[in-house]
Formats: sequence, structure tokens, C-alpha cells
Amino acid sequence: MGDYYSSKAVQQPFGEQEWTKPERIFEEIIRHNVLITEMDDAVTEQRRKKGPLRTTWVLEYRRDREVGQALLDFYREMEGPLHRFDWYHPYDEPGVDDPRSVRFDDDMSVENFMGTYGDGQSMTIRLIELRDGDT
Repeated sequence: MGDYYSSKAVQQPFGEQEWTKPERIFEEIIRHNVLITEMDDAVTEQRRKKGPLRTTWVLEYRRDREVGQALLDFYREMEGPLHRFDWYHPYDEPGVDDPRSVRFDDDMSVENFMGTYGDGQSMTIRLIELRDGDT
């Protein structure tokens, strides 16, 4: 699998290596965790903050098959959304900024493609930011 992926990738922040940087951030979603309770009169409601604000990133990759396979292997090693890992946002500077603690938010979407300049895979990955105490 070349120099792309090894289990060492889990120990160094994802996004630090060039091949792990996405082509673009498709979406950045800021989510307020709010608990909404409807009252008995069905007219009024109570809203309470239920934890810290979270950010979700939707990343888009379009890479050759070898790099695509390395990304899939990393996803499998993290057991999808089960384990947390460190990640550098594309605008962060490794060594200057601290990595963010994230996990995969859901399933990874993979689409194979054939093109003039070679075959590859297009992937969409959702990462969700974690805080201390989050799992």
C-alpha cells in the first residue's frame, strides 16, 4: 500500500500528511445541542442548552485508488464512528495549532470513477468535533 497508510496513522493526527488533506470542505455545520420540552398546554415550550456546541465537517476527497483504499483502511481501523482520533483542519498549521479531537459521524460514502487521467475514488467523509468527556 505504498507509504500512505499504516497503523501509525492513528498515532499522528489525521490531516497532517498531505494525502489525508481533502480536496475541499463541502460543509461546516455548527450545531447547538438544545433540549426542547413542550408544555402540557401545547403552546409553550421550554428550551435548555444540553451540552457544548459541536462542529461537523463534511470533507470531499477525489483520489486515486491507492489513496482511496488507505482512507477506507483508516475508517475501518477506527471502526467507523466508534473511536476518536486527532485531526488537523486544512486551515490549521501542524506544530502551531493543536489538532482537533474528532470521530467519524456516520458511514463513509465511496464512489468509484474512471476518468481521462486515471481511475480513482470519490469519497465524502463526515467528522464531528468531540469535547472532553465525549465519546
